[in-house]
Amino acid sequence: MANAEQNLIEFRGVSWRANGGSEAAIIDDVSLEVARGKTLVLLGRSGSGKTTLLKLINGMHWPSKGEVLVEGRATREWDAIRLRRGIGYVIQEAGLFPHFTVAENVGLVPGLENWPKEKIAGRVKEMLQLVGLEPGEFAQRKPRELSGGQRQRVGVARALAADPPILLMDEPFGALDPVTRAELQREFKALAERLGKTIVFVSERRAGRIFAAAASGSPGVRGLFGCQRRRRVTGPWSFMAEHQSEILSATVEHVELVCIAMAAAILIGVPLGMLIVRRVELRALALGIAGIFQTIPSLALFGFLIPIPFIGGIGKRTAIVALTLYALLPILRNTYVGLTEIDPAVLESAEAMGMTQAQILFRVRFPLGLAVILAGVRTATIITIGVATIAAAIGAGGLGTFIFRGVALVNDSLLLAGAIPAALLAILADFLLGRLERRLRVT
Repeated sequence: MANAEQNLIEFRGVSWRANGGSEAAIIDDVSLEVARGKTLVLLGRSGSGKTTLLKLINGMHWPSKGEVLVEGRATREWDAIRLRRGIGYVIQEAGLFPHFTVAENVGLVPGLENWPKEKIAGRVKEMLQLVGLEPGEFAQRKPRELSGGQRQRVGVARALAADPPILLMDEPFGALDPVTRAELQREFKALAERLGKTIVFVSERRAGRIFAAAASGSPGVRGLFGCQRRRRVTGPWSFMAEHQSEILSATVEHVELVCIAMAAAILIGVPLGMLIVRRVELRALALGIAGIFQTIPSLALFGFLIPIPFIGGIGKRTAIVALTLYALLPILRNTYVGLTEIDPAVLESAEAMGMTQAQILFRVRFPLGLAVILAGVRTATIITIGVATIAAAIGAGGLGTFIFRGVALVNDSLLLAGAIPAALLAILADFLLGRLERRLRVT
């Protein structure tokens, strides 16, 4: 048996059960030692507990029984973040952050450790060269622009960037074709021998054997109506051409209502969505209340709000409150969905890299979920543009003033003077936000 001081990793009678120990043991009474600079290959079928052993090493799981020692110190005694940042972690498909460039992925842990930018840049270049990728060609690429083998090389470079003494590899070559897999295994064997790292490598049986062998109401509208009484309108287009300044003024007023309401809805909905991601018990309550507001017919909601002190009354203030409540549900719902439906491998990779929950939220979840969140904003914007036309009924102004007056006077020109610009606003907002959503979507 190796001397304890020479063992970088040691398991002493370790068992682990899921759900706080209430279920059957995934691993039971495991004892093993990994000496400094050695490689341990764990072979076994899916579900045999190989990945669990890795997570016990870097503190993503805690033993239900026994203890795991890293550098002679039980993992429970380590600060979990410090422990993880001192261990390199490579998983299948590399777990790269798709919204980061190759350089940003590789330089992640040094950046978390507050290395100077010049040192990080030099280390990124060094690591890419080490794994056979030319920095000038690959550093600014996104993961989607790489082949499977290249992504795995970047994953290894990222794991080694902060020069950790331990490297954990969870089936890193499993998704590759046989030729690429064999090539990378040979390269990794040579790399492991050169760097002298302590490595724990997990694989299914066939790939593991290969590796083991290789590794042995607006004034403008009022002016419009006055003009209408003095002139004969020949049609809606002539009417709109003659009164374009009044229509423009009402359009600007309409846009102001929408923008103020949307800004308020985003400032409420996005942080609330972040909160229910971390406080799952609040999810049903928050989404339920937002759903109730959107279920109430718009005129009825205006009626409920008007008698309320401070926020009620006739005019824009009540309209903005109502529009904000209508816009809340799609923003809140999409924020929650966007932040939770992230590839588990990416989140696991972030945790394994030693990122705090706040860092994971703002540097991983939020950038990756931004396109989904924007889709909610896009839906809410279209809804708000439409409902804002009804707000004219309580004196909020905007394009709805034309529509209500046109209905009252049975005047198609007046009605279309409000309906056409409102429809064009909705189409334009949908187009612009749709393009932005596609640009932000990470593939």
